[in-house]
Amino acid sequence: MVKWEDPNVVFYVFFLYEQIAVFLLGFYGTQYLWSAYIEWELITRKRAFRIVHIPWLLARYVMLTALLFFVITGRSRSRIACDVAYRTFASLGSGAAMLASLTLCSRPAAILWTLRQRWPLAVLVVMGVVQFLYVILQGILTVRARWDSKSASCEVYNSDNNVLGGFYLYTFVYDVVILGMTLLAVHRVHTEKMYQGRRWRVGDALCVQGIWYVAATCAVNIPVSTLAFLNLNPGMNILLSLPAVTISVIASSLTLFAFDDHNEKDSEGRRTGESRASELVSRPLPGNLTTHISMDAAGMIDSRIILDDDLRLDDKADSAESESATPSTAEHSPIV
Repeated sequence: MVKWEDPNVVFYVFFLYEQIAVFLLGFYGTQYLWSAYIEWELITRKRAFRIVHIPWLLARYVMLTALLFFVITGRSRSRIACDVAYRTFASLGSGAAMLASLTLCSRPAAILWTLRQRWPLAVLVVMGVVQFLYVILQGILTVRARWDSKSASCEVYNSDNNVLGGFYLYTFVYDVVILGMTLLAVHRVHTEKMYQGRRWRVGDALCVQGIWYVAATCAVNIPVSTLAFLNLNPGMNILLSLPAVTISVIASSLTLFAFDDHNEKDSEGRRTGESRASELVSRPLPGNLTTHISMDAAGMIDSRIILDDDLRLDDKADSAESESATPSTAEHSPIV
């Protein structure tokens, strides 16, 4: 049987944790570079900026900062304030997980706001605030470290396993609630009089995205919580936390842009007038679900969901029908 409190075992676990961090930096760095075109399109205004891009951008750079921070400080042999450094690292990591959930939450929250479903929206807001408080507790209580002059490196001597395990378990539960609210929001749209009996492809896409994201976060967050609650040693408590956060941020990014129109096939489909799933989610076309931001004369920001009644009923709609505008479309189409 492994003696988890043995100093040699603890040392090996932290060595393994450092190697995992190096691997994740390369893994996440590859994904970061691969998706850099999205930021360029936002800068050059080839892609419309949405509110949902704010948590995505924050999660993207917070995660990169956390990985770089840990890898660089772990390789440094200069004396540093270990306790401050590791608390900062814990705050960045848990903050990235929170922003990943917020990215997923933005779309159902926008739909519920537009449909005036206040109670479901209040549940999302309250749970989001609780998650933010958990992030603060992570930075204050989770990890305690000190400088070890013999190894010339930081040594973690204590970690609050209950706060750590509770945070990742709560994050998973919150993601499940977000998925449930997404299903509720889509159901509410289907029960609207103007949409009864019609197939809403955007809603189907949002539900599929949410299911895949929850499956991914379940696979990474539950093991972290399990190890933390077992409390084998300080190293084992946090061993899988960094992979869990990294995968959650990548999954939220892939979920957000799963139906983007950047590839060549989508471009060809738009030229021929065919409606593709990517267009229904990523572009503010009339007759589709999209978050539209406008500025009125008083300078107030108006964020709303455009729900027009000319949604495609199936994938076989011809180009002539897809291009025809109804009075509702003319009334609600965004001004560009």
